[in-house]
Amino acid sequence: MSDMANQEYLLKDQYRDATNFTLRVETLQRMGVMQGSWYRWIFDHIQIPEQSHVLELGCGPGFLWRENLDRVPQTWEVTLSDFSPGMLEAARHNLEKGGEHFAYQVIDAQAIPYEADHFDAVIANAMLYHVPNLAQALSEVRRVLKPGGKFYATTIGDRAIAELGTIMQQVGYGTWLGSPFGFSIENGGQQLESWFTHVTLDRLEKQLLINERESLLGLVRSGMSKQEQQDAAKLRAAQEAVERLLQQDQELTITMDFGIFAASN
Repeated sequence: MSDMANQEYLLKDQYRDATNFTLRVETLQRMGVMQGSWYRWIFDHIQIPEQSHVLELGCGPGFLWRENLDRVPQTWEVTLSDFSPGMLEAARHNLEKGGEHFAYQVIDAQAIPYEADHFDAVIANAMLYHVPNLAQALSEVRRVLKPGGKFYATTIGDRAIAELGTIMQQVGYGTWLGSPFGFSIENGGQQLESWFTHVTLDRLEKQLLINERESLLGLVRSGMSKQEQQDAAKLRAAQEAVERLLQQDQELTITMDFGIFAASN
């Protein structure tokens, strides 16, 4: 079993703070995941009325909102939530300049502490594959959404996970990514259809070329535990493994397939 849905590991290690997540995002951006911003692309596909209560589950360091502050109406009331207090603190710090828009709350997506029909929109950006009981989480989302409300969920494709997982295994850190993947482009729609009548998918595919040491090492480090990252011998071994892999394969490719589901009743 991979660590992707291991709540104890995620909370106490991988997402104890925003370090690993930020490193992964910055590395993918440096590799040219897309011409513009992934977070701007997501907002392009979100349609929420002016007067709305909005909840984001698993907001991480708040990058979605930091990169779209100019697009957030003053009339929105936005609750940013994460199950990690460290991530939520990073979001609060990153959004100091737009603080009037946001409230912050530690929330487990499997038990959302709000009454039924409370939110006009719920967003889950690249996080549902971390939830152990996904059916319970989707049930909770459905419960707290108002009639006619929208649920937006982003994820990536199985092929990207398989290719990333292979690379991690080749350099000796294969527990972070694994299969089956709990919520992907391929299986997400069917799961959403158990709770929502209308489900659509917009997707964006990009071929990433990895041909330099720092990008590959950044991806590897972002999947290592805090203890491994602080172990000089482990880091040196990772660097050597990355260099060997690049020597064997002059150009590694990853098919990054992004998607955003929109669901409603």
